[in-house]
Amino acid sequence: MKGSLYRHGKYWCVRYRGVNEKGEPASLFHKLALLSEYPRKSEVKSLLEDFMQTMNDAPRSRLSHAISVADLVEQHYLPYVKLHKSASTAHGYEGLWNRYGKESALAALKVIQVRTVDIRQLLLSVQSERQLAKRTFQHLKSFLSAIFTYALNEGLIKSNPVHGTMLPEDAKAPRETYAYSLAEIQQMLNILIGAPKAFVAIAALAGLRLSEIQGLRWEDIRKGEILVSRSVWRGIADEPKTNASKAAVPIIPTLHTILEDYRAECRGAQAGPLFDMELEKLAQRTVKPIVEGAGLAWRGAHALRRGIATNLYSLGASDKIVQRILRHSKATVTREHYIKAVPDDVKNAMLQFEAKISSGTQTVHNLKRSGVGSA
Repeated sequence: MKGSLYRHGKYWCVRYRGVNEKGEPASLFHKLALLSEYPRKSEVKSLLEDFMQTMNDAPRSRLSHAISVADLVEQHYLPYVKLHKSASTAHGYEGLWNRYGKESALAALKVIQVRTVDIRQLLLSVQSERQLAKRTFQHLKSFLSAIFTYALNEGLIKSNPVHGTMLPEDAKAPRETYAYSLAEIQQMLNILIGAPKAFVAIAALAGLRLSEIQGLRWEDIRKGEILVSRSVWRGIADEPKTNASKAAVPIIPTLHTILEDYRAECRGAQAGPLFDMELEKLAQRTVKPIVEGAGLAWRGAHALRRGIATNLYSLGASDKIVQRILRHSKATVTREHYIKAVPDDVKNAMLQFEAKISSGTQTVHNLKRSGVGSA
């Protein structure tokens, strides 16, 4: 690409072919320097060469700058996600797009036209129609941010318009999630047998995700540990959710006994999948009726995973230790979403807090009586 050097008013300028703000081919110009600083054309030619070199060396997007948000998402971003992300993530992103983005005004805009206000208007429009919970909006915003991060890396835009977008102020507060207590877990393990018992035990006593349990093979059950090396979601095998998720988890004696009993039922299996059935169906058709028949509520496998986090923390394990067992990439995820404060913990913490406050107040009172610290 070559540029044409010319004088315009007080400036030396260059005109060249490029793409305008609408993503259309156009003739563009750029002010190179003041005539007063470079009176001769020969003196400014080096500036022209440097500028055009920069423009020619700039990375070119393989996508058209006129591409719409809908085409970017459907023809490029979602296929990219299917190739590089887990099957469950790809399914979730596709669902968010189909429910909230596909028919929106945002979808028709060109990617380079999108501003923060356009993202905000989409969120407000969704809220006016559906009255969603705050957590759903957080997921939607994260998804939109990922789309425009992709566009940023493709050279289509210079900044991500989703950053700084405020969520709808009247979004519903998220429902409180549940964590099973040790007593509830023990009660379940006492009434379940076979595959249902092994499934619940692995979730409650080792903290594996449902997809990770589905992906377990007998070869992964080693001396004193379970090696988490794959996940299976709706029949699609993949690597675990994050790099941190791919690790070994300790097997406590109770879990070891349950797994060995289950192995005996499986004719001493040494290889192959632990479970030859879909665990979501096993949970709904078998575990849930038995658990609810015993007077407990079935709140899903993730409540068992939150249970191990909360129970370990209540027993004195640090959040860092709990993070390593659950294999989260960040301790903040463990603290904010998995460790639940149980009533006794809260009461004991407040009593300890009161004791400290009382002790400190009494110390200050005694010092004042003795005249220490008085003017």
